[in-house]
Amino acid sequence: MEDREVAEWLLSRMPSARLKTVASKLIKPDGKLGDPAARRMNPQYRKLIVAQLFSPELLSSTLQMVKQSFSTMRKKQVAEIQSKSVNGRTKKDVYRLVGFYFGTSDLQQAASLIKPDKQQHKEVRTASKKFVIKDVVPKSTSTVKKDRVTSDSQLLQENQRLLTQSRQDAERITRLSQSAQKAESQLGQLRKEYKKLVDENQNLQAELTSQKAKLKNVLDEKSKYIKKIQGKYENLGNTNRNYSKTISKQNRNLQQLSSQLSKLTNSADDPKKQDKSATAHNMRTLLIGLPIHTDIIRLKKAYKNIEIIAPENFFNSNKHSISVYKHVQDIDKLITQPISSYDQVFIYTLQVPGGDIYAIRNLVGTNKVTEIKNEGAFKKQWM
Repeated sequence: MEDREVAEWLLSRMPSARLKTVASKLIKPDGKLGDPAARRMNPQYRKLIVAQLFSPELLSSTLQMVKQSFSTMRKKQVAEIQSKSVNGRTKKDVYRLVGFYFGTSDLQQAASLIKPDKQQHKEVRTASKKFVIKDVVPKSTSTVKKDRVTSDSQLLQENQRLLTQSRQDAERITRLSQSAQKAESQLGQLRKEYKKLVDENQNLQAELTSQKAKLKNVLDEKSKYIKKIQGKYENLGNTNRNYSKTISKQNRNLQQLSSQLSKLTNSADDPKKQDKSATAHNMRTLLIGLPIHTDIIRLKKAYKNIEIIAPENFFNSNKHSISVYKHVQDIDKLITQPISSYDQVFIYTLQVPGGDIYAIRNLVGTNKVTEIKNEGAFKKQWM
């Protein structure tokens, strides 16, 4: 059931004063209907007013006005009516409930109350027609004319209603047709968009397949490169292990030589004096590194033929009056003769990195290099 049918049911049963108020707000006074507020509201005039209110130009305003007229109902009153049984409700109760449901746009509830009322009204009309008693007295000519006029008026009203209904149906068909055309147009647009999406999806699938193939080729190349690098790394590891073994062997030889030298030094009557004499007078000696707090001036005075050089990280050349080197390769540039020509080289291992010690041994010869392990050994040797 549509909202128009519910509204028509409500207006046909609306109290006259209330119906006049609604009609006077929407219908302008004219020669046919006159002023709705001033005219007497008999059944025929009510039908004309209702038909006019549901004309195409007033339909929307009428539906809105009817909803507003029932919007002031209190929920408490509605709840009292709803609490009654179906048989215990009066026609006024049913009318109020239909108006409340129409105002809240609950057409299904409204229709459930209207259908029984229409059925009952139909049964009453059928019964009244079935048991009507015909007049036995012939009607006068004036009565016949009056009945004919009434009949013509009713036919005119029915024709007017059917005409209005036909216009409304035509308008509805037009609206539905326009809606169908609009829907068909939208459907066509959606079909185009869907086809476009399908084409784009196919293109993306092709691009994805191509990218997967390219990625596989790249991964294969990377895998080959990684295997190649791993092979080189393994070879370098083997080489490094061989160098480590060689260095370990050299360290052991050096330790043996140092031990032998220490024994020879300890076996002498005056090791410190002999070392000083040998270092100062008989041997070309190079001292690499020394304790930071050593009196360098005193050391140089005691040993005229000694040359001193130290790593740059531990000494400042300006402050300590000795040469400092940054790399082993720079040592030859800072001393008076090539490092390989010195008879003996002393290394203070607390300051000289292991890599430098290894390089100096290779340049001078292991038998010429003496390592001084700590400050106490240095003082015993030189001070």
